[in-house]
Amino acid sequence: MQLAKTHDANCISIYVPTSRAGEKVDQKHAQLILKNLVREIHAKLEESVKVKKELKEAVQKLEQLMENDPFFRHQSDGLAIYIQGSDMFHFTLPVHFEAGFYMSDHFYLIPVLPFFNDDGRYYLLALSQNDATLYEGSRHFFTEIILDGMAPESLEDRVRPNFQEKSLQFRSTGGSNQGVQYHGHGSGKETRQKELEKYFKSLDQAINTLLHDEKAPLLLACVNPHFAMYRDLTAYNYLFPDYIPGNPDELDALLLHEMSWELMEKHFLEERRKFREGIRDLSAGGRTSYSLDEIIPAAVDGRIEILFLQRGIDVYGIYNQDKRTVERIIYEKVYDRVSLFNMAATNTLIQGGKVFLESPESMPFLETEINSLFRY
Repeated sequence: MQLAKTHDANCISIYVPTSRAGEKVDQKHAQLILKNLVREIHAKLEESVKVKKELKEAVQKLEQLMENDPFFRHQSDGLAIYIQGSDMFHFTLPVHFEAGFYMSDHFYLIPVLPFFNDDGRYYLLALSQNDATLYEGSRHFFTEIILDGMAPESLEDRVRPNFQEKSLQFRSTGGSNQGVQYHGHGSGKETRQKELEKYFKSLDQAINTLLHDEKAPLLLACVNPHFAMYRDLTAYNYLFPDYIPGNPDELDALLLHEMSWELMEKHFLEERRKFREGIRDLSAGGRTSYSLDEIIPAAVDGRIEILFLQRGIDVYGIYNQDKRTVERIIYEKVYDRVSLFNMAATNTLIQGGKVFLESPESMPFLETEINSLFRY
């Protein structure tokens, strides 16, 4: 999350609830919400003598976006807008936001946690001897990752360079399930198996190059023999133990997303349940906490493995890194607040931890607002 690493004297985070269609779109409901937020942002900028000219220029871009009717007719559930200096970034997301803005030296990212982390992220490899397509997905999105020549797209592509060397002839048959037939020296079935293994190894090398720092599960969509072969040869440590059976060449991306999320949602819910139980089980060993005074320094140090935040709750204040102390502050103005929960969440994410938003009854420790599991 590059946004989590951003530190600039003038950052603005803006969240607008939007609609996909219907009366609210026709009545420009989201644009009116954004117009009111822009008015408040202008008032804040007028109060500050330190605001840079570039930031005011970015707000002008925001006003232009506000008048873009076609843009607001093609929205999802929420619009996230980030301003840094003269730059403006916006994202249309399937996440419901409460309207608001946040001005500080960093971005406020708690509202988008359900999209980036809270609902799980995984990879899907749709694998056949005719094609191989890698996707990144979650509950909210499903996007193809272009391998861009890093791996052969099919078994035929893998064996073609070795055609003369092996004195092996092959021809593609008409049916999509027939694949490639071989004629020449040695057993055709044995040769086909060897070439299929080489094809899968080439794919696996490319995937490991792309995902070398990842810990997200890799789910396969393929026929049973292909799953068994790939499972035995893969070097990726997080291959999912189940798979989507059948020929993925017959499935489009929309159906692959639906079928894969049905499997992965169960996995992520079970994973979260184990995290909650793990925090409870380790509560006597000094590796857990529900104290903000302990959690904020640990997050800044990169010591948090799992962080649970109560949904809809926030605490504001100042962290003195030299003294390692947390001071809670009640601010009179919304835009002057510094979120301590956002500080804990972004530092945890940047340093490889997991962050979850939970309802009050689902927090590991009941009647608490923030819980953490420390790495050490």
